[in-house]
Amino acid sequence: MAPQILGWRSLGVVGACSMLLAAGCDQRLPSLSLNGARTEIEPKPTVHSAREGSPADASDAEQARVALSAQFGYELARLRRRLEQRFDKPDTLVEKPCPDPKLKPENTGDLPLALEARDSRTEPTALVPFKILESLRDDALHRIETVSLEATPRGDGLRLVRSLKSGYDGLQLLRSLSAQRYLGVFHVLHYKPPELAYNARKNRREWTVGNIVAWLVIHDLNTGDALCQTGLRAQTSLETGKYSAQRREQMRRGFERDLVNMLRKGSVLALPRITHRFSLPKSFLANQDG
Repeated sequence: MAPQILGWRSLGVVGACSMLLAAGCDQRLPSLSLNGARTEIEPKPTVHSAREGSPADASDAEQARVALSAQFGYELARLRRRLEQRFDKPDTLVEKPCPDPKLKPENTGDLPLALEARDSRTEPTALVPFKILESLRDDALHRIETVSLEATPRGDGLRLVRSLKSGYDGLQLLRSLSAQRYLGVFHVLHYKPPELAYNARKNRREWTVGNIVAWLVIHDLNTGDALCQTGLRAQTSLETGKYSAQRREQMRRGFERDLVNMLRKGSVLALPRITHRFSLPKSFLANQDG
């Protein structure tokens, strides 16, 4: 596995670790696991606000907040490395059903998938717009970061948990995600963007058809193996109206949004063909209109 480089969002939190020695805190921190083991989080400390106690109470509360932020950043970085590991594109483009009977019997309900998107083309001639890839992802980690963290008022680029409660709640959510074993990856294997081209017969410029081909592959996070896969295809309709330079970018974004919506709706129909155990996350289904 290639070495991983932490994203900027994780680095700001991990930087809080350097503040621990300066703060002199000795807080007992929660311990999580990425292998699905159930480890308990330490009881939340009882901390009084500055209005309720002495300045020492406020100092203890700040130390606890810094310590919890460091633990949060550490666990967040570990989990992000797990979800961002390299996954190979499909070897053969044939629909393959999931081994539903072989899944652990204790998992009796639906198994919601985390979702990622990768540009898996070997010799791309045009970039897949970031908006398309981002719209196919379901970044639960980013949502947890947004709810749990805030920037420090010093403007030093560090982020701390908003409160002890939000920090412990966020760690509980990270623990739930760490037990997630399967990841759905949209591997984009072909992309042709819609383009304006001159039509000599009509003596005007028109939009050409744009299309995208992706395979939704379910990978095992523990082994990296591909368990099952199904193909998806989307294509824009021809735009026959008059070309307007002012509307060019607006129309291009509209075509990209159409491709994303068609892939999303296609995945909802295609997934039940290969499995009855896995399901798409509710947050992904809630954004069917892009």
